[in-house]
Amino acid sequence: MVAFGKFEAKKENGQFFLEVEPDLCPEVWYHMKKKEARLMDISGVEDDRLKVVYHFDVEGKLFHVIVPVPADNPKIKSICKAFPAAVLYERELQEMFGILVVDHPNMQPLFLPDELAGKTPGRRFTAKD
Repeated sequence: MVAFGKFEAKKENGQFFLEVEPDLCPEVWYHMKKKEARLMDISGVEDDRLKVVYHFDVEGKLFHVIVPVPADNPKIKSICKAFPAAVLYERELQEMFGILVVDHPNMQPLFLPDELAGKTPGRRFTAKD
């Protein structure tokens, strides 16, 4: 295990996984910045529940921060101020998964044509289903 303040990441197959509730994310981001983490990707995932997974490189090791998102009110806070590389990944989350990214500097559509506006092709189900 690796500690990030009061959080501990579990090691599995040479990678580290940390699951954290959305309201605790700012503390995790603080520790990631302190360790000079590099944001590599952000993924939307829908299996048994909707979640956002942040993928970081910390000193050559892969860290995955898993944040569950409520399906009936899918929103997260932007990390663009701390990690500018998040700007396009967060736009993709909103467009493909319908996850509102609060405080994002530019949430204009990224990929989808106008006729698909409001659709969420990355999700199997929406709160309306």
